[in-house]
Amino acid sequence: MKAGIGALLLLLLCAGTGRGQTARRIRFADLPPGWEESESSLESTLRDLEQRTRERFREGESDHLVAYLLQSKQFTAEPAIEPALSAWEYLGDGRREAMLPAGVERRADDFLRASPGKDPRLAYFQKLAGSGGKDFLRSAYDRCMRFLLEKEQRQERGQAPADLYRERGLSVDTQVEAGFAVWTGLAVQQSLQPEWRADRVLIVGPGLDLAPRTGMLELFPPQSYQPFAVADALLSLGLARRDRLRIHCLDIHPLVVDFFGGFSKRSEPLLHLVSGLRREQLSSDFEEYFRRLGGSIGREQSLRLPPPLAGHLGKALRIENDVARGVTADRINILTGRLDPSPGYDLAVATNILVYFDARELRLALANIGSMLRPGGILLHNEVRPEIDAIAAALGLIPVQGRVVRLSPEAGSGKPLLDSFVLHRRR
Repeated sequence: MKAGIGALLLLLLCAGTGRGQTARRIRFADLPPGWEESESSLESTLRDLEQRTRERFREGESDHLVAYLLQSKQFTAEPAIEPALSAWEYLGDGRREAMLPAGVERRADDFLRASPGKDPRLAYFQKLAGSGGKDFLRSAYDRCMRFLLEKEQRQERGQAPADLYRERGLSVDTQVEAGFAVWTGLAVQQSLQPEWRADRVLIVGPGLDLAPRTGMLELFPPQSYQPFAVADALLSLGLARRDRLRIHCLDIHPLVVDFFGGFSKRSEPLLHLVSGLRREQLSSDFEEYFRRLGGSIGREQSLRLPPPLAGHLGKALRIENDVARGVTADRINILTGRLDPSPGYDLAVATNILVYFDARELRLALANIGSMLRPGGILLHNEVRPEIDAIAAALGLIPVQGRVVRLSPEAGSGKPLLDSFVLHRRR
């Protein structure tokens, strides 16, 4: 998914995309079949949804701030702190009122004293903390740690923690590994329907590697990978024509939209791709995917990783100008907005987005996404949740195929790292 979000929700009424469509708020006629809502109360419902989105956006930003505070090496000589371990140290004995751990306290002091210089992440997060100072950091840390501890405790008890995400802040995270399940899903779609093509693509919530909860990489300014990985997959699989391929992204985070707005204007549109996991933690299938990644959209350049990342996969990729220009972005809340008239996209990709929505919100998000697909268009997501199939089918998005994808080897210690994909076809 995803700072100006309040202004965004107002501008949706009149914001033009520059491609023949307008980003607009939904109307009563757009509501999904069976929606328990009167026309007179719709405005109140939309205001509530937009207010909650603003709150969750702010919460997500403070979560990213805490992840940065604990892991960054740019503003302090203190050792990095793994967030989940910090949650156990802070609250693991059942303490209800806890002091900041000493290491976190020292990092917070260093963060507040640091000069941002040319570091975009440090400048962004110091601006986010603003005049709140240490009190703001303590509050953000406490809320974040309580969520992480509950998540960890559920996992220890063998309980799925996914429903926690329906209440947590909205995250802008992205990693290179996320492209593997999408590539696999598109390969399956090709085998099921060889004649299908996707020259016009929608990506909802492409994300940005601003400050993930774990495994933060600070070698390069924040980047977004998914649209380029999708373009590479479509072209390498023969599912799109390069001269026709256009990818449009919708996100609520201004940094995401700004990235795509400026990327194609760079003298050298360069992506730096580094796996979040070490080579021995990755499956041979993912290694092969990473080796081929980018071959259809750019030229690979060598990338020298520092010693701490020597075991990770890495490459620099110089994106061809026509591909870079073919990726655009707008700011929109997918719960309450859509593009009108329908762009008739061939493919919509929404990964690590639907997990944040309850059943009511899912109906709105899927209705809005479905309205922007052409008949026969494909929705690809990675949220394996039984209620989604029923909700999507009622909206004319028929489930086609779904699979689990393994990112880590079959053998070895620890739990395997899994992702998934689900395909729906618009009736």
